[in-house]
Amino acid sequence: MRNSKLIKLICLILCLFMAVSLLGACSDSGNDTSSEPPVSSEDSAVNDEPSDGDEEEPEEYDEPIDGEDDSDYYDDYDDSDDYDDSDDYDYSDEPVEESLHIYNGEAPINTEYRGMSSSVYHAFGHMLDDQTGRVYTDEMMDLELSRLVDSGVRFCRTRYTTLWAWDNVSGGWNWDADRQTYYWNYCRNLQERGISVVQSVGWHLGCHTHLVSGSIDEHGYITKSENYPNDFYGETKGYEKYAEEYVNRYFATLKNKESKYDEYKRMAKESLRLGEAHAQLLLEAKARGIHNISHLLYFTEPSYATTTSIHMPNENDPAYGYEGGEPDEYIFIVQTIQKRLKDRGVYDMVEHVGPNQGSIKHGDGLLRYMLERDLIDMFDVWTAHFYPQAPDASNNTYFDLIDPVFESYVQPLKDVGEFKNVEFWVDEFYCRSENAKLGVDSPWAGLQMAVGGIIAQQRGINNISLWQIFDQLWTDQTNTSGEFVNGIHACGSAPSLFVSSIPRRQYYSTGLFAKYNGYQNGKSYRTNNDELQWEASDIHVGAAQLEDGSWTITVVNAGIEDYTIYVEFDKAIYQTLYRHINNVNTNIATTAARLADADKTFANVKDKFTDVVPAGSVTIYTGVKG
Repeated sequence: MRNSKLIKLICLILCLFMAVSLLGACSDSGNDTSSEPPVSSEDSAVNDEPSDGDEEEPEEYDEPIDGEDDSDYYDDYDDSDDYDDSDDYDYSDEPVEESLHIYNGEAPINTEYRGMSSSVYHAFGHMLDDQTGRVYTDEMMDLELSRLVDSGVRFCRTRYTTLWAWDNVSGGWNWDADRQTYYWNYCRNLQERGISVVQSVGWHLGCHTHLVSGSIDEHGYITKSENYPNDFYGETKGYEKYAEEYVNRYFATLKNKESKYDEYKRMAKESLRLGEAHAQLLLEAKARGIHNISHLLYFTEPSYATTTSIHMPNENDPAYGYEGGEPDEYIFIVQTIQKRLKDRGVYDMVEHVGPNQGSIKHGDGLLRYMLERDLIDMFDVWTAHFYPQAPDASNNTYFDLIDPVFESYVQPLKDVGEFKNVEFWVDEFYCRSENAKLGVDSPWAGLQMAVGGIIAQQRGINNISLWQIFDQLWTDQTNTSGEFVNGIHACGSAPSLFVSSIPRRQYYSTGLFAKYNGYQNGKSYRTNNDELQWEASDIHVGAAQLEDGSWTITVVNAGIEDYTIYVEFDKAIYQTLYRHINNVNTNIATTAARLADADKTFANVKDKFTDVVPAGSVTIYTGVKG
């Protein structure tokens, strides 16, 4: 932390000395009152409404807005009365000062910025024939969905399984089956609220490779093809030739190529069947007026870093297995699924997401492995995920934990020259302390999530996806183990409504950041956040301009002292900003789950403003009036 109090004292002494000198000089030269000092636009009240983007200088007035005093506007900020040169003055009462800069005169870092607008939110709540009898009422569902919208979530990632659509009687896909019908209801409910669906294609890769165990499976028609020799939809016609060509291409240099032929032949057949199922699903959704299935996400954590990779010949190599145990199988399976989607004419109906690299704290995993093999066209959105943890969530150490990891994730895209051409999402993210699980009340974890959101802005990451916003009952489960309590996956920002309607306190910080940092094609801009961190500041600052032109400035104070902040823009924004503060030291969770309202207005800000941000707070200054 800066030695700000000592600096203030030195500055005070210098100012007093200069003032005495200037008074003497003025008495010699006489009093000249021919001119008055200029008045800045920040000291005056103007429109209460956001600017329409016109950058003509606004009309100026002489009185501060809302009865606030002139110290809120920093051109004429006079702190001479804040100091007392007596020996017993308590300088600890003075807020530490921090100068923050928004480089909006530069090109934006990112022009498709979506903030923290994605979360895992499964379709299970709509599975109304849950065998345990625990089913959300319509009122409970409406409440949870309204909170989803209010918290800025606009992309919901859900597990999907072909088990929901299989008809044992007819021996094929039935898109009117009970569970599938509930899935359509899930999609419609989200569509009515402007939320898109990120639909999983498979979950555990091991269910398809048969090399690594996986518990979340597809219907046996796909993953146990030997039990279903009949090819109901003709989707695997020619798969033997395809498998042989693929094996020859990918394993031409391996001595055991021939031994892999049967393995890849089976994976080709089953992957084409999975591709056909999702092709039919997309066409059925369209026919039913469902248009919000926007992304297909290929498997979850398909390839951890490992020392048991079957494709790395030298076990003594320090880099052995960095790409995971099944990287080539993953590539083969995904390409085969996509081949079927292309053959059926539905590939371009959605965007494609992967490789969903699991919890590797650097970018040198499956992500780099694929990019170095010139596979950039496989995905529109590239992903990896990370769960930062420190001994205590209230320690201001999360920047140092998160920043190098986020930078390492985008570096492989930069290395192959594709950083500007595709999106990158952190597809799972949540902060916690080392001695606490996800899903426990932790207001400081929510604050550190906002720190992570700011870092993502500054590193050019398009979106962060929460794991997850709400605890959710997984249909037909009653187990208590790991992250599950009585069948409820308990790792969210708020408990399941089966348990309580009162969110955990981290809900208020993550929701505030997500709500006002956009979800469409915003722009993120460089700030002096890195320089502040270099000087061990407790302040973190981010800047985004949303698609409608509104600005959002996020300031996190992760320290134990209040800070006076001075915010400067390269270019004037001429926009009214509304302040929302969530103070983790004073926030109380209630059943209303209301995010912080605006408590102060900065009218028609030109290129600077000043404020005091309290210790332990997430503060949003936004042109969005709401």
